[in-house]
Amino acid sequence: MKAISCVTFMMDNSIEEKLIQRIHAFDSIEITEIIKTSARLIEKLNRTQTDLLFINLDNKETKFAEIIKLVQRPPFIIGITDKKNNLQSFLDLGVFDFIGSSVEMEDICRKISKILYIYNCMSPKKEPQVNEALPVYYASKSRPKMKGHTFVRYKKMNIKVTFDDILFIRNTGNCLRIESTNNKVCYHDSTLKQFLAILPAENFIRINKSIVVNYNRIDKYEKNTIYIKNQTFKVSRIFAARLKDMLKRLG
Repeated sequence: MKAISCVTFMMDNSIEEKLIQRIHAFDSIEITEIIKTSARLIEKLNRTQTDLLFINLDNKETKFAEIIKLVQRPPFIIGITDKKNNLQSFLDLGVFDFIGSSVEMEDICRKISKILYIYNCMSPKKEPQVNEALPVYYASKSRPKMKGHTFVRYKKMNIKVTFDDILFIRNTGNCLRIESTNNKVCYHDSTLKQFLAILPAENFIRINKSIVVNYNRIDKYEKNTIYIKNQTFKVSRIFAARLKDMLKRLG
């Protein structure tokens, strides 16, 4: 199945940045445009084939009801909102589902999985030829396939970071310092909690308030100390149990 086309209309830079970062983690979704005005959104949806729209419903300037009336063939719409008392009215206007403004990765995965499942069910089936056995179709509800990289943003620059290459991530107070193989270092305007949400859970683990490490890059672990390359990191008691559990599961 080809990637589904997606546009975003946030009118809020902080939500937009988090959302785009999370969407970039999926092979199954391609962002075709980051839209800034309602006029451009209406034009985009009416002139091109768009499969999915993420829209901020809490922004007063969005005026979703007016926009949707002018769109001839609306795509699947996922609304960003924290106002649960308005959900039914948005559903009546054609919104497919909702996520909160925190834009949690697990939440996005669930919504995207539902849409991909519907697309799989709607996919045209090949007409069998004479003497050809009918094909069997299985609908999958698994998590969308994730990419092996993401883009981190620092001082208006977007830098590609490959997950497997990351050694560890350190919270410096004002930003994150990401150290990778070949002595590569980059910075990211985010928090450890937010960045950890987009990292593969089976590979990365937080070991104290300031450090997240790549499990596959650990050279040695003894008592409460982790060794990666020529650096050592202390494991706090709060996170030690999680690390020991990962060691048992992954070996």
